[in-house]
Amino acid sequence: MVDAWAHNGAPSPEALTVRAPNESDANQFKYFYSGDTPLAPFISTTYNSYPTTIAGRSTSPCSAQCGGSPATVITNSTTPTLNGFTTDDDGDTVRVDFEVWNADGTTKITGGSTDYIGENTQGSWSVPAGLLTNGTSYEWRARAFDGVDYSAAWSSWIPFTIDTTASAAPSALTSSAWPSGGWSGTTSGTVSWTSPGGDTAGFLYGLDEPSPPTSTTATASATLTPAGGLHTFYVRTIDKAENLSPVVSYAFGVGNGALASPEPQSRAQRFVTLRGEAPSSQVSVAYHYRKGTDPGLPWLDVPTGAVTIQGTTSHPSWPVARNSSGLFDNQIWSLPTTFAGNDGPVQVKACFATSGSTISCTAATTFQYTINAFGDSNATEKIGPGTLAPLTGDFSVSATDVTMPTYTGSLSVGRTLTTLTPPGATSTPAGVFGPGWTSNIPGPASGSANRVLTDNTDSGGYVTLTSAEGAPAVYTRVGSGSYPYHYAGVADTAADGSTLTKDSATQFTLTEVDGTRTTWNSTTVGGATIWVDDRVMEPGNASTSTFTVDGQGRTQYQELR
Repeated sequence: MVDAWAHNGAPSPEALTVRAPNESDANQFKYFYSGDTPLAPFISTTYNSYPTTIAGRSTSPCSAQCGGSPATVITNSTTPTLNGFTTDDDGDTVRVDFEVWNADGTTKITGGSTDYIGENTQGSWSVPAGLLTNGTSYEWRARAFDGVDYSAAWSSWIPFTIDTTASAAPSALTSSAWPSGGWSGTTSGTVSWTSPGGDTAGFLYGLDEPSPPTSTTATASATLTPAGGLHTFYVRTIDKAENLSPVVSYAFGVGNGALASPEPQSRAQRFVTLRGEAPSSQVSVAYHYRKGTDPGLPWLDVPTGAVTIQGTTSHPSWPVARNSSGLFDNQIWSLPTTFAGNDGPVQVKACFATSGSTISCTAATTFQYTINAFGDSNATEKIGPGTLAPLTGDFSVSATDVTMPTYTGSLSVGRTLTTLTPPGATSTPAGVFGPGWTSNIPGPASGSANRVLTDNTDSGGYVTLTSAEGAPAVYTRVGSGSYPYHYAGVADTAADGSTLTKDSATQFTLTEVDGTRTTWNSTTVGGATIWVDDRVMEPGNASTSTFTVDGQGRTQYQELR
C-alpha cells in the first residue's frame, strides 16, 4: 500500500480508513480510543528507498576507445575490471552486482559482486581468469543492492571487445638527413616510417631510448636534433587497445666519429673495449685517457703495452688504420696494467684523422674503474665464512665485534677484510683492528656513516665513498667556482638519486634520495688529515646521530634527541 502511494503520482497527503468487512454486522464492531487520549491509535510503517541505478561506469584497462562514440569499449585484458557508482537515499551501504553476457545478450558468462561499500563510492569487480577470450565481444551491466532492495532497474549495457593481440610494427624507416647505418654532418632532420594500418592508434618513439616514451598520433615521422656521435632511433606501434608492437630501430651517426665503447657511466674491473666508429673519410684512430674528471688534467695516450688487438696478442701502435673490412679493430685495454690498485673514474676519448691529417676528437666518456666487485649489481657467492666475487677472485670476510641498543635501534662496531687489496696498517679510525682489517661504525640504519670518504677533488676532480667491503661510490665534480662544490655520481652511483656537496674546505654532505643527510668533517689524526663521520640526520626523526674523533683516532658516538 505504501509502495502504491509512493508511485501513484498523486500529491500527499494520502487517506486511510479502517472498516469492518460488514459495517451492518455488530459482531464485527471494533473500538478505538480517542486520539486525544494516552492510548491514541497509530500506524507504524517500515519503508526502504531503492538504491539508484548504477552510474559513472567504466571498464579498465582501456585507453584509446573507452565507450561513447563508438560505444564499444576495447580492452587488452581478459580479466578487465568493471566499475560503477551508486547512491542510496537512506544512506545505507550498498553492494554492486555485475553481470557479463555474450554480445547478443542471450547467455550469461559470469557475474560477481563487491563488498558492501559506502554510497558515492566506486564499486569495482574484476572478471575471473579463464572466462573471456581474445577477439570476442561481450557486454556487461550492473545494479545495486542495499540489503533489502535492488536498484529499480539494471544499468544499460556496455559492450566491450577483448583485444590482446600485439600490433604490427612500423616498417620502412628512412631519413633524408641521415642514411641508415651511415654518417652525416646534419644536426636536424626527420625520420619517417610506414604505419601497419589496421587498428593502429599511434606510435611511441625515442632517440637512444630502447623503450621509446614519446607519443604521436598525427604523423608517421619524428623531427630530431641529435648531437654528434652514434645514435639509434626507436619506434613502435600502439593500437586502440593499447597493445604494443615490437620495437624497430634505425641507426646512424652524426659528425666526424664516435667512441662506441666503453659506454658512458659504465663500470669495469679488469678490461674495457675501445671501439671507434667514424665515416669513411676518417682513416685512422688513436685513444687518449686521463685519470679523473678534472678538465684541467692533461690527456695521455692509452699505453699500447696495456692494449691488445681483439682476438690477437698483438699490441697496436697509435694511430691505427682501418682493417681489411674497412672497420677499426676493437682494442682491449687492461686497466690493472695501467692503474694497478689506483681505481676511480677514468675519462677516454677517440681522435680520428683524415688522409690529410685533420684531427677530430670525440667528447670525453667517463667510466668507473673499480678493483672491488662487491657492489650491489655484482655477482657474488657465499663460501664458508665469507663472500667470493667470481669476477675478480676477491674474498670478503666480515664480523661484528660489539652491538648495543640505542634510541633508534642498535649501534654496532665491526670489521671487514678483502683478500685482493687488504689495507695496510693505519692510525686512522678505520685501522683499529690492525693490518688487513677495515673497521666500521654503521651508526643508525639510515645514512652512510659506515663509508669512508676520500677527497680527490684537487688531484682528479672526484670524491670516493668506500663501503666496509671496499665497494666505491664515485662522485665527480660538476661546474666550477667557489664553495659549495657539487658532485654527480658515476656508474651505479649515478642512478641512486644521491647528491654530494662540499660545503666548505672542511665539510662534505651526502643527501640521499629519502632526504637523509650524512656529513663528514676533516680532522687530523697522527699528523694526517682524514675525513671522519660527523653526523647523520634523518627526515622526520627527532634524533641526530653524531660522531666525534679525537687526535688519537678514537670515535665517540652519540644520539641527540
